Amino acid sequence: MANETPGIDTESLYLSALKHYENKNYIEAIKQLEIAVAHAPDVAKYNHILAVSYGREAENVNWFKAMDYAKKTLKYLEIANNLDPNNLEILDDLMDFYHEAPGFLGGNIKKGDEIEALIEKITLENQEKDKN
Repeated sequence: MANETPGIDTESLYLSALKHYENKNYIEAIKQLEIAVAHAPDVAKYNHILAVSYGREAENVNWFKAMDYAKKTLKYLEIANNLDPNNLEILDDLMDFYHEAPGFLGGNIKKGDEIEALIEKITLENQEKDKN
């Protein structure tokens, strides 16, 4: 993997973080994914799950911490999207963020609508490929 630090098993960190995420232990997932992203910053799935972990934890903390987590959610969603721009899961989460977050935290209806159109385009292209 690009830019991965030797001696750090980022994939194991990611898989462990996924288990924490599935068990709603978002803080532990965040801790492990922060390490994975620090050592392998060019892996979209690490950034994506880190983003959604921050987003889920934002639902469980006080308002000030939630604002910080919302900003981190957007940051890592955008990084994941830049690394894997046609990933429908990432696009869907980014679209939801733009549609649901307040503007001062990065929400943007126009950007959300643009991503929604892109999702539709990619989905149609995938359906056409599947037909052939």
